[in-house]
Amino acid sequence: MREAMEGKKLVEQYVQTLTHEIKSPLAAITGAAELLEEEMPLDKRRRFLLNIRRESARIRDVIDHLLLLSSIESRRELEDVVSLDLEILVREAIESLSGAITRKSLVVTTSIASPATIRGELFLIRQSLINLLANAVDFTPDKGSINVAVARSPSGIEITIDDSGSGIPHWAVPRVFERFYSLARPDTGRKGTGLGLSFVREAAALHGGQVSLANRAEGGARAQLVLPRDPPARQLVDVR
Repeated sequence: MREAMEGKKLVEQYVQTLTHEIKSPLAAITGAAELLEEEMPLDKRRRFLLNIRRESARIRDVIDHLLLLSSIESRRELEDVVSLDLEILVREAIESLSGAITRKSLVVTTSIASPATIRGELFLIRQSLINLLANAVDFTPDKGSINVAVARSPSGIEITIDDSGSGIPHWAVPRVFERFYSLARPDTGRKGTGLGLSFVREAAALHGGQVSLANRAEGGARAQLVLPRDPPARQLVDVR
């Protein structure tokens, strides 16, 4: 009964937050659609159509991320645990964000201890790396730098992502892993879904690891994902 009540409460929280998050883009779409009924110059019409497409994509992005996060928040154990080469996954994460990296003329360097292997769930670890790196890219100014380091430790593997951005406002540090909490991007002023870092936190917990995000003394922010070489036995499943 307790689990059922907690599940009901979680659903209510998701519905409330989702409703709040889509109100703004939905209002923008409605307003643009109403204005398009009027006669106007072609360039102005195109601008309103672009706004509709942009806000529709924003709603879709929120829903997709929410479904992804809710799918792992309800899980008690890992699935399809395999051996993972973190050097390969880091390079795949960088490649997946190459468009944004190139557009902002960022310098991304890596420092990876070899071998850097763990056992875990491929999708969760890969997506976590992409989310952390995407966050660094978003908050690093044009021509800035990002360094991704993978190091071995007595307990497992430490993945560290340092950026040369302005860091995290002190009042936001305790909230960065909250669902739907997001800061405005310095270059566009727009906010993300606020679900990417929450996903990383849940994925790390399923692996028996942890994630942190803090300011560096020399400037910028540091995200660190710490994972054991093997997930705790209670979270392993038989994948034969």
